Amino acid sequence: MDEQRKHTAVPIPQREGRQERQGMRRQEKGGVVRGASSDVAAFADVSAFAEVEVDFGIAPTSQAHAQPIEQRIVDPIRAMFYRMRSLATGNPFARNDAVLFYVQAKLMESFEDDYSGYVHMNMIFPCYQHMGYEQLRTYFTWRTKARRGKISKTTMSYICLYIYELLNGVGVRDPLDGLERLMAIWEGYRTVEPKLDEYLPQWIWDYHVYYELPWSFSAFAQERGIRHHYGAAFLFEAGPQEALSLWNNLSTYDILHSRFYMSDHETLVRDGFYAVLGGLRALCESRGTGIEALFVHSVSQGTAWLPFKRALFHAAGRQRARRVVMPGQAIYYCKDNKWTVDTSIHHKGRKELIGYVLKKTEACLRAAVKYRYIIKADPGTIVQSTYMLRRVLGLGVKELDAAIEGAVAAYYEGLQRVVVAVDQDRLARIREEARDTQDKLIVPEDGGNGHRGQTHADVAVMGQAEVFVLDTQEPLPISNAWTSLKEALDEIEMEALRLATEGCPAAAFKTFADAQGLMLEILAERINEKAADVVGDTILECDGTLLLYDAYLEDIKGMVEHT
Repeated sequence: MDEQRKHTAVPIPQREGRQERQGMRRQEKGGVVRGASSDVAAFADVSAFAEVEVDFGIAPTSQAHAQPIEQRIVDPIRAMFYRMRSLATGNPFARNDAVLFYVQAKLMESFEDDYSGYVHMNMIFPCYQHMGYEQLRTYFTWRTKARRGKISKTTMSYICLYIYELLNGVGVRDPLDGLERLMAIWEGYRTVEPKLDEYLPQWIWDYHVYYELPWSFSAFAQERGIRHHYGAAFLFEAGPQEALSLWNNLSTYDILHSRFYMSDHETLVRDGFYAVLGGLRALCESRGTGIEALFVHSVSQGTAWLPFKRALFHAAGRQRARRVVMPGQAIYYCKDNKWTVDTSIHHKGRKELIGYVLKKTEACLRAAVKYRYIIKADPGTIVQSTYMLRRVLGLGVKELDAAIEGAVAAYYEGLQRVVVAVDQDRLARIREEARDTQDKLIVPEDGGNGHRGQTHADVAVMGQAEVFVLDTQEPLPISNAWTSLKEALDEIEMEALRLATEGCPAAAFKTFADAQGLMLEILAERINEKAADVVGDTILECDGTLLLYDAYLEDIKGMVEHT
């Protein structure tokens, strides 16, 4: 092998040249090759190729020794990510991002990381399959901290990815635990990520529909202070403290930023508008319907419903058949693992109508307090609603305005009334002291200068803005107060009380009030005002009918029976 290799030339077989072949063909035809070189024949006898042997003088190299293959270091985290990604290979759900996300999320459910680096991510519909190695490590490190209650700065994409996991029930003990974690993320990041307010309100709503929770959504929203995110759902059950803000969110007129509201009239506007809602309810009830008819056109029934829209969600478990009632007349049904919903369809001019009611309310309040700047609500802004009011309820703009004006007037009149509170315990002590004073002032029959029969002492008892003149020989009979109340009430009010003692139904009361040209609420308020002045307390409440308080029922019966 060390000797220099010897190369021997091997002759290449002769090939028939092209020119020779052409000459032979022409000779066969008897022709003469013109211009052909005399070397053609010689060329035919020479080999077409020659081989050249070159000696580079290089000695052959020695045989290479075999080298051992070193064992490759395996990154267990990278191997885990590879295993996760491989779930998308050759599977029928590879084209469904939601299903693939769910399967991968379950695989990575208990995975934790402590990556020291950080890689930014900005991805619409983030999912593991489209994330790089450093992004995955960044996310799972952040998730590890988030699960332990540590809120750290990150991007919206990482937050949404974690929310998707919670919506799918990944990494939670049960739906209650998942809901608490969702609320923690919302409350912890909403100030730095305002876009969460665009997504989480609807997802929290859907969470209460899809997962069976031990409370109503109304109670949960009230407790967590998030009802303002669901203005349309809570419009008709809002209390006096929140009604104005909920209705204003759906209005074309922003009353909360008006000059009048912001000039120390917040409470006046808030309570005045709540009184207007009461007036509108009474107006609708007088037409045999509810206030919802002013704003709701109809109810869409049996519409297909999918939970958690705009999120990666896979309905992995089978849902049992059930019916879920949510605020705002929304009812969800699950049957054969498929969901449908009955929802309200609002009138096209709903926002304009709400804006008109708010502006008309403010205009009336400005007039009531003699505010130097006046405004007017333009009926031309509610043309669509005017047609609806006339067709559905038989109402015109005049009736709507009258209801608003009457409600504001009644509210403001009650606001100006001075309410006197009487401390009954203090009054009893004053009466006892008055009796002691009487005993000292009584002169015996043989007392000389005294007058027999002087048995009364006019004692002025000063209460809060009231003066009680007490007969110190006998306590003032309670019946005297009811006699005074009877004298203070007019015939209509007395007849209303008589009907109330007989348990008159709501329909009959409505007929009675309409015949007198009065709203039942106004009539009840008039009676209560006089009762408070004379008896010292209100005696009834109005809820479609007049309901007498049990404590005064017998006294009122005695009063009306002697009419």
